[in-house]
Amino acid sequence: MKKFLEFKNEIFFILFLLLIFFVNISFKYIDFQNFKEETVFVSKATILKIYKKEKFDILKLKGEGFEFFGTISKNEELDILDYIELAIDTREVDFLNYLKGFFTKILYFDRLDKKYSVKEKIVKNIEENHDDLMIKELFNALFLAIPVSSELRDVITAYRVAHVVALSGFHWNDPKSVDTFLIS
Repeated sequence: MKKFLEFKNEIFFILFLLLIFFVNISFKYIDFQNFKEETVFVSKATILKIYKKEKFDILKLKGEGFEFFGTISKNEELDILDYIELAIDTREVDFLNYLKGFFTKILYFDRLDKKYSVKEKIVKNIEENHDDLMIKELFNALFLAIPVSSELRDVITAYRVAHVVALSGFHWNDPKSVDTFLIS
């Protein structure tokens, strides 16, 4: 009888977790439907990462409720954590890619002024106090969990300290995620 009660509690717990999962997915799907209402979606986003290519740059952006990738020309003067308003093409985005982070065309963008958060002030301070690009990236990764370039990742791996860099920014992101969960 005791085993049956334990099994029953486990089943209820699993059903409860599934209910939370389906409610969360339902809300995400509603957001996706709002996103897909127009073929051109205008939003504001923060640049998380810039991947330099030969003919263009790829931006990793955090929009209002989702993350995505887009391309811009090489001659644009954008930096990590810049805040931009942009229009993107939504025709090729499906729900699964919306959840994972999709790649789309940036039709136009404008740089916006914004109040800097503590994290952005620290990034600007690091950039002003250091000349070497790799040192700037390393400090941003260590203190703020900002992703590093593939060149710095290779150096970190060669010195066998990747685990230090991977966990060092955790202190910044973990409380932030708890705050985000409690507020929303």
